[in-house]
Amino acid sequence: MIKINEKLEIIVKALDSKKAHNLKVIKIDDITSICDYFVIATGNSTTQVKALADEVDYKMGLSRILSEC
Repeated sequence: MIKINEKLEIIVKALDSKKAHNLKVIKIDDITSICDYFVIATGNSTTQVKALADEVDYKMGLSRILSEC
């Protein structure tokens, strides 16, 4: 099983490769039991935002990680 830090690295690299803006990783495990981190990124257009989401999904799939909400 892949560690959380490795998952975050994959996600951040995927977003960075598609030129995401305002990329933030916020640790929230002390305030919720739903997840450990919240990743926020912005794009310049709806097309770019879709490309960001698709790239994260693709890279996570390559790493055999399910990227389900």
